[in-house]
Amino acid sequence: MIMGHAESASPERPRRRLKRRHAKRPEFEAIREFQLAGGLAGRILHPLDGKMARKVRPGWQTRATGTFDSRKSNSPLAFESSLERDALLICEYDDEVVELRTQPYEVEIDTQPRKSRSYPDFEVVLRSGARKIIQVKSRFDLEQAVVRARLRRDQAIFEALGWEYEVWPQSFIRTHPLLDNAKCLHHYRRHQAPPKLIAALRQAFRERPEISAQALCAEAMLRMTDVHMLLGIRLLQTDLRQPLGPPSVLRLRA
Repeated sequence: MIMGHAESASPERPRRRLKRRHAKRPEFEAIREFQLAGGLAGRILHPLDGKMARKVRPGWQTRATGTFDSRKSNSPLAFESSLERDALLICEYDDEVVELRTQPYEVEIDTQPRKSRSYPDFEVVLRSGARKIIQVKSRFDLEQAVVRARLRRDQAIFEALGWEYEVWPQSFIRTHPLLDNAKCLHHYRRHQAPPKLIAALRQAFRERPEISAQALCAEAMLRMTDVHMLLGIRLLQTDLRQPLGPPSVLRLRA
């Protein structure tokens, strides 16, 4: 810096305001129509491309967002909170759930001046063939009267159409008996069992349909971490609503 040298001042240019980019709405098809009390009409919309009805926005410091690798979906499933991630873990390791989707539909209602839209969190298909809508809500969300009213409205819509509808509150998800086991087993989902281990496993089950984890470890020279891996890659199955340990009764998965 040269003392006493005055630089010509130039006016500061105003900052350009960045345009907010809105995600392009997918194309929908109406798969069911309904009528609400008071004469309001609405419809259940399904994305034509088979993807999500609403894009999950990336989170910042206050939200955990990401994708979930699921064997029950054709593509990774997006979640926008740690609570949704835990709910996905429960669905993934619940043997009654055979298919799983996130943000599957748009519920559109012809309110004025703008249409009202809501988006169920999950759709699951059960082994029985029934379809169930699941809404994941935090304790804070459920304290809001407007949220509770919207949930009651959507529940009435889906149940009137013959669909199952459940709200999973935070307390239900975080105390679910499957959750701890699902977190443990999901760590091993990409592992592969060596052929020698598979042969020892089949030998142990040759003359019996089930065996305790403790007996299997002793007979096949395994560790409990090996049992967790075999459960995680779906070669073995057990009642995941019970704590995993040596007494766990194991079966070969068909």
